[in-house]
Amino acid sequence: MLTQEQYNQNNLGQPSKIITCTTNILIVALLLFLVYLFWKFLIPMGQDFINQTKESQKDARIKVVINQAKVYIVAYFNDHNTYEGLTLPSEFTKEIKSQNGQVVSRGTSDSFVVFVQLPGNKKFYCIDKQGSNLELNQAPVGLQCK
Repeated sequence: MLTQEQYNQNNLGQPSKIITCTTNILIVALLLFLVYLFWKFLIPMGQDFINQTKESQKDARIKVVINQAKVYIVAYFNDHNTYEGLTLPSEFTKEIKSQNGQVVSRGTSDSFVVFVQLPGNKKFYCIDKQGSNLELNQAPVGLQCK
């Protein structure tokens, strides 16, 4: 039979099996907890970022289409000598609808305003005869973007 001193000399520097097992269990538990946090918080945050990016891309595309419509609006006035009855052609409105937007256009004999609510930031992008192209917090009431 070994004395306590002989046992200690033989096992010097070797952790007991109980300590090794407990340490392994704690490491596995910590890793599982980190995986849980990753799935619970980081992945949804990434999805939110992706969704915001998609909405920003839609907003940018709508702005491009509305700005391209300026050429059509000038041609409309040259052909009709008025802005009354101004509506954008389907190639513009279809593109804007595909980006979750709805175009509103108003015209009188000498002025117009065209705007759409942006799906991303919910502001109104507006162009008018005065050359404005603005983002507004609310839809324009008259024929000017203000």
